[in-house]
Amino acid sequence: WYDNEWGYSNRVVDVAEQIGALLTSKETVSAS
Repeated sequence: WYDNEWGYSNRVVDVAEQIGALLTSKETVSAS
């Protein structure tokens, strides 16, 4: 997928969303 600019962009967004979800869940757990 790395040789496809559109696919790469979508993958970056997917990874960013996954990381964001993990960070959010971790912050929520540590905050509570």
